[in-house]
Formats: sequence, structure tokens, C-alpha cells
Amino acid sequence: MTTSSPKITHLDFLQKVRSKELSQVLTYFPSAENNGTRRAVLEIGAGTGQQAKTIKDLGYDVTAIDIPSSHYYNDRIFDVIDYDGRAIPVATGSIDVVFSSTVLEHVREIDDLLQETIRIMAKDAIAVHVLPTSAWRLWGIVGHYLWLIRRMLAYTFSKVKRRGERVFSNASPRKPTSLREWLGTFFPLRHGERGVTVTEAYYYSRYWWKRKFSEHGLRIIKIEGNHIFYSSANALGVNLNIKIRTWLSYLFGSACNIYVLKRDPEI
Repeated sequence: MTTSSPKITHLDFLQKVRSKELSQVLTYFPSAENNGTRRAVLEIGAGTGQQAKTIKDLGYDVTAIDIPSSHYYNDRIFDVIDYDGRAIPVATGSIDVVFSSTVLEHVREIDDLLQETIRIMAKDAIAVHVLPTSAWRLWGIVGHYLWLIRRMLAYTFSKVKRRGERVFSNASPRKPTSLREWLGTFFPLRHGERGVTVTEAYYYSRYWWKRKFSEHGLRIIKIEGNHIFYSSANALGVNLNIKIRTWLSYLFGSACNIYVLKRDPEI
């Protein structure tokens, strides 16, 4: 008797992507200890806390924060501190590494948050932020309609009856129940807090973020793609492995850029 492989969920897929991404991010972190003292890391928008846990296991002193309304509130595996999205609950100049992964695009008061990160960073601290690329946004529009075709086919096949039972009944999508859900079905909605669906490609560009970071005294050390391809609609599904997605990134672009920053020494 053979057993089927366990089904991969979206959260499983996301954790695989973030794990691969974090291995790249960690190459920019300073050593975990400095003169016998563990370096302090702050993760903004920690979600489940999976990445914070990994970083702590490597010997860093980690503080993880997120807003109480996080989609991953019930899936936390780390002690994530709830905060108001504005005032970061740590002491001034106490953090050696500020880290976030696909978070800053969701922050409406981005200027206030960046000023807060400057406040909490030690003079020799770095910030590492992972942010969606313009390519991710544009491919997400294409991917949305591929997802819509799959959704419509699933709904159609769910109506087919064979031997008195529905075929693909488990794949039958739920009907939208609000105007926003109907709009989100037929038109890809804005992902972040700035612009509209199409203009988000500009707000996710290196040009926009370099200018925004510079406005707040954060100097660019390096910008690098995460070398993983995926779209907002996840049209390719969750079963495509990271190795193939890495290869696809060289054809279609990385889903995220990794920004490595330092405080302006004059601040």
C-alpha cells in the first residue's frame, strides 16, 4: 500500500522561500558576538517568527515585533511582541541589525518608521530589508489571470457529476461574498500602501527605495536580488521547488531585492 505525499500548504511554501532568502540575508549580518556580547537584532513584521527563531538559534539576541492584526498571529512559533506599528518598543541606539522581509511596502507611515529605525540603531549598525521588485509586481498581474483561469476551471469541473458524485469537489473555489472580493477576483488589487496596481511597479523600484532610504540618512551598501521567482498570485503553484525558481529568476527577474544599509555617520 502506497501513501501519498503530504499536501504542501501556502504557509509551507512561504517558509521554504523565506528560509532560502534568509540564508542569503545572513551573509550580510555581522558575527553573532562582539567582545563576548551577543549582537542585538530587531525583526520588524516578524509574522510567524520562523526567521527570528532561526536567527536566535545562530546566537543573536533577537527581538521580534509585529502588529496584532498580522495574518500569522495564530501561527507564531516565536515570542513576537505586539506593537502599534509606529513606536518600536526598544531603547535608543540598542540595535545592531534591523531586519525586515516584505514588510515595508505595507507600512503607510513609512517615513515615521524609518525615522524610528534610525533612533534604535547603534552607530555602527546595519539594516537589511527585503522588498518586492518591480518584476514581481508586473508578473503578479499576469499571474493573477492565470490563477483566475484555474479558478474558473475548478468551479466548472466541480459541477460535473460522475456516478452521482461531484468531481474535483475539493478544488471548487468559494464564491466571492463582497464587492471587494468580486473586484479582487477579476482585477488584481494593490498589494502595498502606495499607488495602484500598475504604478506599484514604480514604488517597488530600486530608484524609489534608494531615494526613500537616503531621505532618512540610510546609506546603501549593497542591493541584490533574492534569486527566487514567484508572483503575488502564485500562479505556478506551491510545488515548484526552489532550484527551479532560482533558474526562473534569471529569466524573469527576482521576486525581491535585498537592501543592505548603514546609518549616515553624521546622524
